[in-house]
Amino acid sequence: MTTKKKVKNVTQMLKGRVKSKLGHLTQDPTLEHEGQVEESRAHLHEAAEEVKDALNE
Repeated sequence: MTTKKKVKNVTQMLKGRVKSKLGHLTQDPTLEHEGQVEESRAHLHEAAEEVKDALNE
């Protein structure tokens, strides 16, 4: 995985985590859910990149 993609995934994970926590603190279930989805999406992208890297080795 390139450094650029890794940074993008980590940034998206952190953004999702912040959104989720903010939604929890403000009792906004929609914002909390959006954050969880965003964080999960970043984890999936990272896993897909790792699989792609493993296949290229």
